[in-house]
Amino acid sequence: MEPTIHNGTTLTLTKYGSPAQVKRGDIVEYKSTKGIVKSHTASAKLVHRVIALPGERIVIKNNVVTVYNQQNPNGINPDTFLSQEVVTAGDVDITLAANEFFVMGDNRPDALDSRVIGPINYSDIIAKANL
Repeated sequence: MEPTIHNGTTLTLTKYGSPAQVKRGDIVEYKSTKGIVKSHTASAKLVHRVIALPGERIVIKNNVVTVYNQQNPNGINPDTFLSQEVVTAGDVDITLAANEFFVMGDNRPDALDSRVIGPINYSDIIAKANL
């Protein structure tokens, strides 16, 4: 996975050709029409990491993120790159529909991400952010 984005980091953007090109761990820029997002950013654009893909089940419980899919019926932890001190608050248990993605910020305590706004649709993804 790509490293965390820090303030002042310059990003280049690459458009995806299809939902199948979006991979777990990708950092994406997307737009949201949710009122809470508009109240925090005038552009309604956010940048977060893809944690779960279409058709997958994501569970967040007791600060642990687990993603279940056909290849990993017992679940995987997509957060192995994060420091052990990172707290992932929230109580989530959702299975994503076709073309839906679950995104989360690496700065979990301050992130306005899918734990708050729900899954994002592929049509809302602007591009992959490259460091």
